[in-house]
Amino acid sequence: MNPARYIIILTLSASFLLAFYQLITVTINRLHFFKNSRLSRKNAVLPKLSILIPARDEEDNILPCLESLINQDYPDYEIIVLNDQSTDNTVEKVQLASRLSSRVSLINGMPLKRGWRGKSWAMEQLRKQATGEVLLFTDADTVHRRGSLIKAVNMLENSRSDALSGLAALTGGTTTARLIIANMYSMLKLFMPLPLVRLSRKPGNAVMIGQYFLVRNEILKKAGGFTSVAGETSEDMKMGYRIKEIGGKLLFTEMEQFFSCRMYDQFREALNGIGKNIVDNWKAPAASILPSVFLLLFLQTFPFVLILEMHQLSDLLVNMSIVTMGAILTSWWLAIPYRSFGPLFFLLYPFILSGLLLLDYHAVSMHFRKKSFIWKGRVLHDH
Repeated sequence: MNPARYIIILTLSASFLLAFYQLITVTINRLHFFKNSRLSRKNAVLPKLSILIPARDEEDNILPCLESLINQDYPDYEIIVLNDQSTDNTVEKVQLASRLSSRVSLINGMPLKRGWRGKSWAMEQLRKQATGEVLLFTDADTVHRRGSLIKAVNMLENSRSDALSGLAALTGGTTTARLIIANMYSMLKLFMPLPLVRLSRKPGNAVMIGQYFLVRNEILKKAGGFTSVAGETSEDMKMGYRIKEIGGKLLFTEMEQFFSCRMYDQFREALNGIGKNIVDNWKAPAASILPSVFLLLFLQTFPFVLILEMHQLSDLLVNMSIVTMGAILTSWWLAIPYRSFGPLFFLLYPFILSGLLLLDYHAVSMHFRKKSFIWKGRVLHDH
């Protein structure tokens, strides 16, 4: 056999297997999301809920967030906002919301403790103020649909989980920023069978996102609160690991119907915001990551390049290329939520993967040049 033809067959076979792994995984995840949505509609006993919001310079976001939470129909809940050394009008906006509803209270955060990251420290202070049996930690740039609190707690109770998190509907952001953010959605849905988050006992299978972290107060106390993740930048993921280590059960699902989030408006903001978490989760993000992402991009685009030379290919290779292209496009269509990104955004998947390559390169470069990320005015990853 011609060596070139042999390499083409091997490469196309690898692309074929990867495409069908993606398609199977994303289908499993869609079924998982559907099952969880049914649990959210089954009424359960609703314990007292504490909604806890760390806020640092969030004057543009905090009022819409609080208004959406004030208008919920949950029977017994409180809203506590921690002012984390804000230098803008965040406090005034929270005070306005507190005049609209007695459920809202404001506390001023203490100065950052040595050995702590800013958000972990804010969340630990909030945890100590909460009186609910169930706690919802959520970000100031989120907006919550009416009825979503009842659905989320129903899902937590009916699944007999200890903590719940999920993917938000995305609002705002430039197209280039969205290409970066789309990696959060696509990589999880395409390559991680999300039922394992609950079924597996391995801490490494935990997935938690800090935008929406619903957790039983009792299990969080058992985990040592946020003291156990004090120095972590990605405190959400590390808390997920911690809860699994002590035998807790996590549930991760799609929550576009529950809340929306304005993550990053600009490309550079998205690059730094997600990049800091890459550095935190992979302490030595050396040659193992970049080649893997490059290989992924190559295998996902190879059939489309190959088909351009279809007049030189055998019928078997042409048919195999077409089937592989169909599996790739279908899996990306299922992975990219159209409510957040639009119905045709999945067609930009080569650019999404190129964004992942750039994101990874940025994180690796920052790590080896011993540069620190600056986030919310605080230096992260000191060297």
